[in-house]
Amino acid sequence: MAHKNTNLKQGFSVIELLVAISLFVTLSAVLIQSVVQSLGTSQKVGAESAVRDNLNFAGDVFVRNLRNAKAITSSCTGTASNTISYQDQNSVAGSFTCVSGQSAYLGSGSTNARLTSDDVVLTTCRITCTQSGTTLPPTVELVLGGRLVTSESRLESSLEVIKRVTLRTY
Repeated sequence: MAHKNTNLKQGFSVIELLVAISLFVTLSAVLIQSVVQSLGTSQKVGAESAVRDNLNFAGDVFVRNLRNAKAITSSCTGTASNTISYQDQNSVAGSFTCVSGQSAYLGSGSTNARLTSDDVVLTTCRITCTQSGTTLPPTVELVLGGRLVTSESRLESSLEVIKRVTLRTY
């Protein structure tokens, strides 16, 4: 009777184990990097959204108040300034002011009530009033640029919002 000599391999060789482990480590590193990058992008988009929402809110308050204004009481020369004064539809005086400094913001009224959040610092704030002729109402443009106040530099990104409004004629 012929006896077969078979060498049955049992288990894996060291080289096969090293190849499998290195593939697993490489795939894990790529996956972790992808997840970290995705989370960073999500946080940056959230920060940009917060700044955009805040600037749009301040701009919308500005537009709503000036659209209903009876008159602009500050000069309308077409040059940019930091303040605009107006008289609302009830003949009550009002104003908007770009308050500068380390925590710059858009202020409303005589007390400069803050229209932008404490989390947003304005990098640009310009108010330009233009009067085209004597019979047409003035047009006012507000340019607001801002960034989120954060200690993480990767979340910093400046955004700019431009709002234009033409006063109604009464």
